[in-house]
Amino acid sequence: MSDIELLSALNDDWFEEDIPPAEAVVLHGGCVKGSPDVILYDIDLRILEGECFGIVGPGGAGKTTLLHVILGLKHLSTGKVELFSSFPTSRLRRELSIGYLPQFTEIPQNVPATLMDYVLMGLRNVRGPFRRVTRMDMLYMENLLMALHLEHKINQPVGYFSPGDQHKIQIIRALAAEPNLLVLDEPFQRLDPQGRKVLVRLLADLQRRNNATIIITAQDGEPLTAICDNIACLNHSLLWITESDQINSEVWADPCNCIPIQDEGESDEMDEFESVSEERDSYAPHNHPIQFWR
Repeated sequence: MSDIELLSALNDDWFEEDIPPAEAVVLHGGCVKGSPDVILYDIDLRILEGECFGIVGPGGAGKTTLLHVILGLKHLSTGKVELFSSFPTSRLRRELSIGYLPQFTEIPQNVPATLMDYVLMGLRNVRGPFRRVTRMDMLYMENLLMALHLEHKINQPVGYFSPGDQHKIQIIRALAAEPNLLVLDEPFQRLDPQGRKVLVRLLADLQRRNNATIIITAQDGEPLTAICDNIACLNHSLLWITESDQINSEVWADPCNCIPIQDEGESDEMDEFESVSEERDSYAPHNHPIQFWR
Protein backbone atom coordinates (compact mmCIF):
# COMPACT_ATOMS: atom_id res chain seq x y z
CA MET A 1 0.00 0.00 0.00
CA SER A 2 1.37 3.40 -0.93
CA ASP A 3 1.84 6.16 1.62
CA ILE A 4 -1.08 8.11 0.12
CA GLU A 5 -3.39 5.09 0.32
CA LEU A 6 -2.30 4.44 3.87
CA LEU A 7 -3.02 8.00 4.94
CA SER A 8 -6.43 8.02 3.28
CA ALA A 9 -7.35 4.80 5.06
CA LEU A 10 -6.71 6.26 8.49
CA ASN A 11 -9.59 7.78 10.38
CA ASP A 12 -9.63 11.58 10.31
CA ASP A 13 -10.12 11.58 14.04
CA TRP A 14 -6.59 10.28 14.42
CA PHE A 15 -5.37 13.61 13.10
CA GLU A 16 -8.01 15.84 14.65
CA GLU A 17 -7.80 15.09 18.32
CA ASP A 18 -10.12 17.16 20.45
CA ILE A 19 -8.00 19.80 22.14
CA PRO A 20 -9.62 20.97 25.37
CA PRO A 21 -10.09 24.74 25.69
CA ALA A 22 -7.51 26.66 27.66
CA GLU A 23 -8.31 28.07 31.07
CA ALA A 24 -9.13 31.77 30.90
CA VAL A 25 -9.58 32.28 34.65
CA VAL A 26 -8.43 30.13 37.55
CA LEU A 27 -9.03 31.06 41.19
CA HIS A 28 -7.92 28.78 44.00
CA GLY A 29 -8.62 29.44 47.68
CA GLY A 30 -9.28 33.12 47.00
CA CYS A 31 -9.97 35.31 50.03
CA VAL A 32 -10.39 39.10 50.21
CA LYS A 33 -10.50 40.64 53.66
CA GLY A 34 -12.27 43.94 54.18
CA SER A 35 -12.96 46.00 57.24
CA PRO A 36 -14.42 44.68 59.45
CA ASP A 37 -15.81 41.69 57.50
CA VAL A 38 -14.43 39.30 54.93
CA ILE A 39 -15.67 40.22 51.44
CA LEU A 40 -14.79 36.94 49.71
CA TYR A 41 -13.61 33.65 51.15
CA ASP A 42 -12.60 30.24 49.82
CA ILE A 43 -13.27 31.03 46.15
CA ASP A 44 -12.42 28.16 43.81
CA LEU A 45 -13.36 28.98 40.24
CA ARG A 46 -12.40 27.88 36.73
CA ILE A 47 -13.64 29.62 33.56
CA LEU A 48 -12.62 28.21 30.19
CA GLU A 49 -11.60 30.20 27.14
CA GLY A 50 -14.62 30.85 24.93
CA GLU A 51 -17.07 30.27 27.79
CA CYS A 52 -19.82 32.66 28.85
CA PHE A 53 -19.95 32.54 32.63
CA GLY A 54 -22.61 34.18 34.79
CA ILE A 55 -22.37 35.19 38.45
CA VAL A 56 -25.54 35.93 40.41
CA GLY A 57 -25.86 37.16 43.96
CA PRO A 58 -27.49 39.81 46.13
CA GLY A 59 -26.21 43.34 46.50
CA GLY A 60 -23.08 43.41 48.65
CA ALA A 61 -22.29 39.75 47.98
CA GLY A 62 -18.85 40.52 46.51
CA LYS A 63 -19.58 40.20 42.77
CA THR A 64 -17.77 43.42 41.83
CA THR A 65 -14.84 42.52 44.10
CA LEU A 66 -14.56 39.13 42.38
CA LEU A 67 -14.41 40.80 38.96
CA HIS A 68 -11.73 43.18 40.24
CA VAL A 69 -9.70 40.21 41.50
CA ILE A 70 -9.99 38.46 38.12
CA LEU A 71 -8.82 41.61 36.31
CA GLY A 72 -6.00 42.30 38.78
CA LEU A 73 -7.60 45.52 40.00
CA LYS A 74 -7.78 44.16 43.55
CA HIS A 75 -5.36 41.79 45.28
CA LEU A 76 -6.26 38.64 47.15
CA SER A 77 -5.52 38.45 50.86
CA THR A 78 -4.84 34.74 50.41
CA GLY A 79 -5.12 32.35 47.48
CA LYS A 80 -4.09 32.45 43.85
CA VAL A 81 -5.59 33.90 40.67
CA GLU A 82 -4.49 33.41 37.05
CA LEU A 83 -5.76 35.15 33.94
CA PHE A 84 -4.87 33.19 30.80
CA SER A 85 -2.16 31.34 32.78
CA SER A 86 -0.56 34.57 34.03
CA PHE A 87 -0.87 36.71 37.11
CA PRO A 88 -3.21 39.60 36.17
CA THR A 89 -1.17 42.79 36.01
CA SER A 90 -1.58 46.14 34.28
CA ARG A 91 0.91 45.00 31.66
CA LEU A 92 -1.10 41.84 30.97
CA ARG A 93 -4.29 43.90 30.68
CA ARG A 94 -2.59 46.05 28.05
CA GLU A 95 -1.44 43.00 26.10
CA LEU A 96 -4.80 41.23 26.20
CA SER A 97 -7.87 42.53 24.43
CA ILE A 98 -10.18 43.17 27.39
CA GLY A 99 -13.51 44.96 27.43
CA TYR A 100 -14.80 46.00 30.85
CA LEU A 101 -18.17 47.44 31.84
CA PRO A 102 -18.12 48.59 35.48
CA GLN A 103 -21.29 49.16 37.45
CA PHE A 104 -23.20 52.12 36.08
CA THR A 105 -22.08 55.61 37.06
CA GLU A 106 -23.61 58.65 35.42
CA ILE A 107 -21.39 60.56 32.98
CA PRO A 108 -21.05 64.22 34.06
CA GLN A 109 -22.44 66.87 31.74
CA ASN A 110 -19.07 68.62 31.55
CA VAL A 111 -17.38 65.65 29.79
CA PRO A 112 -16.17 67.23 26.50
CA ALA A 113 -17.03 64.31 24.22
CA THR A 114 -19.76 63.32 21.83
CA LEU A 115 -21.23 59.83 21.84
CA MET A 116 -18.88 58.74 19.03
CA ASP A 117 -15.84 60.30 20.74
CA TYR A 118 -16.64 58.42 23.94
CA VAL A 119 -17.00 55.07 22.17
CA LEU A 120 -13.81 55.60 20.17
CA MET A 121 -11.88 56.33 23.38
CA GLY A 122 -12.92 52.90 24.62
CA LEU A 123 -11.72 51.32 21.38
CA ARG A 124 -8.32 53.03 21.63
CA ASN A 125 -7.96 52.06 25.31
CA VAL A 126 -8.07 48.40 24.23
CA ARG A 127 -6.36 48.54 20.83
CA GLY A 128 -3.76 51.17 21.76
CA PRO A 129 -3.79 54.96 21.29
CA PHE A 130 -1.77 54.92 18.06
CA ARG A 131 -3.59 52.16 16.22
CA ARG A 132 -5.65 53.41 13.30
CA VAL A 133 -9.41 52.91 13.50
CA THR A 134 -10.31 50.82 10.48
CA ARG A 135 -13.41 50.89 8.33
CA MET A 136 -14.42 47.54 9.81
CA ASP A 137 -14.12 49.03 13.31
CA MET A 138 -16.44 51.85 12.30
CA LEU A 139 -18.94 49.48 10.71
CA TYR A 140 -19.05 47.35 13.84
CA MET A 141 -19.60 50.39 16.08
CA GLU A 142 -22.34 51.65 13.76
CA ASN A 143 -24.02 48.24 14.02
CA LEU A 144 -23.86 48.42 17.81
CA LEU A 145 -25.36 51.91 17.79
CA MET A 146 -28.15 50.83 15.48
CA ALA A 147 -28.91 47.73 17.55
CA LEU A 148 -29.40 49.93 20.63
CA HIS A 149 -31.19 52.71 18.68
CA LEU A 150 -28.56 55.40 19.22
CA GLU A 151 -27.26 55.82 15.65
CA HIS A 152 -29.04 59.16 15.18
CA LYS A 153 -27.35 60.70 18.28
CA ILE A 154 -23.65 60.14 17.52
CA ASN A 155 -22.78 63.87 17.56
CA GLN A 156 -24.61 64.73 20.79
CA PRO A 157 -22.63 65.43 24.00
CA VAL A 158 -22.45 62.21 25.96
CA GLY A 159 -23.09 63.89 29.32
CA TYR A 160 -26.56 65.05 28.27
CA PHE A 161 -28.02 61.62 27.56
CA SER A 162 -30.51 60.03 29.94
CA PRO A 163 -29.10 57.50 32.45
CA GLY A 164 -30.65 54.66 30.45
CA ASP A 165 -29.00 55.79 27.21
CA GLN A 166 -25.70 56.43 29.01
CA HIS A 167 -25.77 52.83 30.19
CA LYS A 168 -26.25 51.65 26.59
CA ILE A 169 -23.35 53.88 25.50
CA GLN A 170 -21.09 52.34 28.13
CA ILE A 171 -22.06 48.86 26.93
CA ILE A 172 -21.16 49.86 23.35
CA ARG A 173 -17.83 51.22 24.57
CA ALA A 174 -17.02 47.86 26.24
CA LEU A 175 -17.97 45.92 23.10
CA ALA A 176 -16.42 48.27 20.53
CA ALA A 177 -12.99 46.61 20.35
CA GLU A 178 -14.49 43.11 19.93
CA PRO A 179 -12.45 41.95 22.93
CA ASN A 180 -11.20 38.44 23.59
CA LEU A 181 -12.24 38.83 27.24
CA LEU A 182 -15.38 40.78 28.09
CA VAL A 183 -16.27 41.49 31.73
CA LEU A 184 -19.69 43.02 32.39
CA ASP A 185 -20.82 44.14 35.84
CA GLU A 186 -24.66 44.28 36.01
CA PRO A 187 -25.20 45.00 32.28
CA PHE A 188 -28.94 44.16 32.33
CA GLN A 189 -29.87 46.36 35.27
CA ARG A 190 -31.01 49.46 33.36
CA LEU A 191 -32.25 47.76 30.20
CA ASP A 192 -35.87 47.08 29.34
CA PRO A 193 -36.84 43.54 28.21
CA GLN A 194 -36.22 44.38 24.55
CA GLY A 195 -32.83 45.90 25.37
CA ARG A 196 -31.90 42.75 27.28
CA LYS A 197 -32.73 40.61 24.26
CA VAL A 198 -30.62 42.84 22.01
CA LEU A 199 -27.65 42.65 24.39
CA VAL A 200 -27.91 38.85 24.55
CA ARG A 201 -27.80 38.71 20.73
CA LEU A 202 -24.77 41.02 20.63
CA LEU A 203 -22.93 38.90 23.20
CA ALA A 204 -23.76 35.66 21.40
CA ASP A 205 -22.45 37.15 18.16
CA LEU A 206 -19.18 38.24 19.81
CA GLN A 207 -18.73 34.81 21.40
CA ARG A 208 -19.37 33.04 18.11
CA ARG A 209 -17.07 35.19 15.96
CA ASN A 210 -14.19 35.80 18.39
CA ASN A 211 -14.45 32.77 20.67
CA ALA A 212 -14.64 35.46 23.34
CA THR A 213 -14.65 34.66 27.03
CA ILE A 214 -17.50 36.56 28.69
CA ILE A 215 -18.10 37.04 32.41
CA ILE A 216 -21.37 38.65 33.51
CA THR A 217 -22.70 39.53 36.96
CA ALA A 218 -26.36 40.09 37.74
CA GLN A 219 -28.76 40.34 40.66
CA ASP A 220 -31.64 39.20 38.47
CA GLY A 221 -30.11 36.05 37.05
CA GLU A 222 -32.82 34.88 34.64
CA PRO A 223 -31.48 36.84 31.61
CA LEU A 224 -28.19 34.95 32.01
CA THR A 225 -29.77 31.63 31.05
CA ALA A 226 -30.19 32.86 27.45
CA ILE A 227 -26.44 33.36 26.94
CA CYS A 228 -24.36 31.74 29.72
CA ASP A 229 -22.91 28.24 29.55
CA ASN A 230 -22.45 28.04 33.32
CA ILE A 231 -23.72 30.12 36.21
CA ALA A 232 -22.49 30.50 39.79
CA CYS A 233 -24.25 31.87 42.84
CA LEU A 234 -22.05 34.09 45.01
CA ASN A 235 -22.76 35.34 48.50
CA HIS A 236 -19.27 36.06 49.84
CA SER A 237 -18.45 32.45 48.92
CA LEU A 238 -19.60 30.35 45.97
CA LEU A 239 -22.81 28.57 46.95
CA TRP A 240 -23.12 26.56 43.72
CA ILE A 241 -21.93 26.37 40.11
CA THR A 242 -23.94 24.61 37.43
CA GLU A 243 -24.89 24.58 33.78
CA SER A 244 -27.49 27.21 33.01
CA ASP A 245 -30.07 24.69 31.78
CA GLN A 246 -30.08 23.04 35.23
CA ILE A 247 -31.65 26.12 36.83
CA ASN A 248 -35.43 26.33 37.11
CA SER A 249 -37.82 29.05 38.24
CA GLU A 250 -37.80 27.76 41.81
CA VAL A 251 -34.05 28.30 42.05
CA TRP A 252 -34.28 31.76 40.50
CA ALA A 253 -36.91 32.70 43.10
CA ASP A 254 -34.35 32.16 45.89
CA PRO A 255 -30.94 31.12 44.51
CA CYS A 256 -29.07 31.67 47.77
CA ASN A 257 -31.15 29.00 49.49
CA CYS A 258 -32.00 26.66 46.58
CA ILE A 259 -29.37 24.49 44.91
CA PRO A 260 -29.99 23.44 41.29
CA ILE A 261 -30.60 19.73 40.73
CA GLN A 262 -27.38 18.17 39.48
CA ASP A 263 -26.96 15.33 37.02
CA GLU A 264 -25.81 12.09 38.60
CA GLY A 265 -22.36 12.52 37.08
CA GLU A 266 -21.99 15.84 38.86
CA SER A 267 -23.11 14.71 42.31
CA ASP A 268 -19.63 13.65 43.48
CA GLU A 269 -18.19 16.96 42.36
CA MET A 270 -20.90 18.88 44.22
CA ASP A 271 -20.30 16.84 47.39
CA GLU A 272 -16.66 17.82 47.25
CA PHE A 273 -17.55 21.43 46.47
CA GLU A 274 -19.95 21.65 49.42
CA SER A 275 -17.51 20.22 51.98
CA VAL A 276 -16.44 22.93 54.40
CA SER A 277 -13.06 22.87 56.04
CA GLU A 278 -12.11 24.42 59.38
CA GLU A 279 -9.97 26.95 57.52
CA ARG A 280 -12.96 28.07 55.45
CA ASP A 281 -15.09 28.43 58.62
CA SER A 282 -12.45 30.71 60.11
CA TYR A 283 -12.89 33.11 57.19
CA ALA A 284 -16.69 32.89 56.90
CA PRO A 285 -18.55 36.09 57.81
CA HIS A 286 -21.51 35.50 60.10
CA ASN A 287 -23.65 38.45 59.06
CA HIS A 288 -24.00 38.14 55.29
CA PRO A 289 -27.60 38.37 54.00
CA ILE A 290 -29.74 35.35 53.26
CA GLN A 291 -32.37 37.23 51.30
CA PHE A 292 -31.84 37.72 47.62
CA TRP A 293 -32.56 41.00 45.76
CA ARG A 294 -35.98 41.38 47.38
